[in-house]
Amino acid sequence: MTSWLYSWMGIMVFALGWRSFKKVNARMLYFAPDLVFSEMQVSSMYEHCVCMQHLSQSLGQLKVTKEEFYCMKVMLLFSVVPEEGLKSQSCFDELRMTYINELNHLVSHTSQGDQAERLFQLTQLLDSLHRIVKKLHQFTYNLFIQAQSQSVKVNFPDMISDIISVHVPKILTGMASQFSSMNSTVTLSSLPLALSGAHL
Repeated sequence: MTSWLYSWMGIMVFALGWRSFKKVNARMLYFAPDLVFSEMQVSSMYEHCVCMQHLSQSLGQLKVTKEEFYCMKVMLLFSVVPEEGLKSQSCFDELRMTYINELNHLVSHTSQGDQAERLFQLTQLLDSLHRIVKKLHQFTYNLFIQAQSQSVKVNFPDMISDIISVHVPKILTGMASQFSSMNSTVTLSSLPLALSGAHL
């Protein structure tokens, strides 16, 4: 649960990028069947939407498979930890390495080109997501504070309110650490790519 509280934004953005890639070929952001943003230059969120659309386009350019997407999505769940660590840190680290190995395994069985390059591209894509998410965290927190200061307050669901008011500030102030997926696979990429982890 703690991992989700810190990584929810990254997971949601990555899922949005995938959905936009699969549903509309990344021509626009596909939030939901009844909520498609294509022209919103006047919105304060426009800059963030452009970045998220670029992420979606990258998924298409790399021809990311469904299996790779699922594995990368789980890796995002294990990409942020609080400064004080977790009660089950060893289990967390083991699970994280399992899915890094699994991505390596998938690449070794599906890539028709340079497998090490493919692994590098996928982990580089994951790491690029951190920059997008950091800006979205700041945007979300500012919006939350602004909403609370209005004469007519906007009521956020309790869980969302708790995440934004407690956990997002920790991330913004460096009290939570982000792992680099690319650095985590450096050792793996130097080994034979037949190496496999646990299967999904």
